[in-house]
Amino acid sequence: DREQMDEVLDTLTARLTALPKELLTTELCVRVIQVYLSLVSKKQPKTARGVVRHLLTVCFSNPDQVDWEDSAVVRLMEALVVAGINHAKLGPKEMEVLGGKVAELAKHPTANFVVQSLLEQILDKERYLVLAEEVVAGLEEVLATGATGVLLALTKSAVRLEAGQTVVMAGIIKVLHCSEKQELLAPLLAHLVTIESWSEGEHPPVHLHGSLALQQLLLFSKPIKVV
Repeated sequence: DREQMDEVLDTLTARLTALPKELLTTELCVRVIQVYLSLVSKKQPKTARGVVRHLLTVCFSNPDQVDWEDSAVVRLMEALVVAGINHAKLGPKEMEVLGGKVAELAKHPTANFVVQSLLEQILDKERYLVLAEEVVAGLEEVLATGATGVLLALTKSAVRLEAGQTVVMAGIIKVLHCSEKQELLAPLLAHLVTIESWSEGEHPPVHLHGSLALQQLLLFSKPIKVV
């Protein structure tokens, strides 16, 4: 019943918050935290916020010393973003960890997943615009490193929030080098290839993230350059 569930969650909360950073950032513990936060955020949102605040303090107190090479640390930050990025007090604290590093993290082999989660979860249009401009500025490098999920998250959020669509569209046109032949935007994005490669006869298979991003562009308020 509810009373037993609350008791179990209270016990788990107490045990989690008593663990040292070395254990909190292990693969096994992070998986438990992910499930815990997804459940507690719905059942006991105030408790969940307290745990997110605690984890930010214990594991991410020094943004310059975060080990983004550690996939467990990345997944932990993802979980905290999902649970807290839209909270008035937790959101800014999380942005302190990520602030100024979003463009760099977006092209990182593992940390780019944090940026994807950030883009997918954010509800504040103004904050999204700042993030979109930051990511778009380094979009060519992002795609070069294979972090194509960032591009998809960027376009989906532009549709969901009805914001930043002009910036995102211009950024995509720029990285595909098709500003003078925008009629080729659709096939270039679907295959995620530059116009130079396309013109030389390089027509790779349809790219999953590229084709899904194209679908999002078609939902933009002014998809004229796509159709």
